[in-house]
Amino acid sequence: MMSKVSGSSTSQLSPNDADIRQHLEMLFAQLTEYEDGKIEIAYTAPCSPEVNSAQWFTLDKITEATDFAVTTNLEGSNIYVGPALRSPETAPFGRSNDGDYYASSYVWLDVDRDWIGVKDKIKTSGLVPVFGVLTGTVPEERRHL
Repeated sequence: MMSKVSGSSTSQLSPNDADIRQHLEMLFAQLTEYEDGKIEIAYTAPCSPEVNSAQWFTLDKITEATDFAVTTNLEGSNIYVGPALRSPETAPFGRSNDGDYYASSYVWLDVDRDWIGVKDKIKTSGLVPVFGVLTGTVPEERRHL
């Protein structure tokens, strides 16, 4: 999650540690019965589009996960959080995959294209998102619900 730096132009963004922590808590705080699961914070190399690395955190390490996301983003990497808890057996390197799924509190939707069209479909579906995150605006608005 990024926010504008106070007094800055709209193009200068900075990670918002309070929002990042809140996001992680919303995703994982209800999963205490899976305390051995792993939170995946994936990231790119600085200024690279490849999301090919990850760091792992247990549920009692939300502060450390937040700090890692902020620091790594400030170094020039894009940050991604896996919205599901990963299995305790997930390898501690690279990225996870579908087989590493362990538990989740929510069903989520990743909208990378046509936010307006998707938003209209959600309204007519009768589904109501519990929370959403604006994940980017370039080249177009992207959200996770």
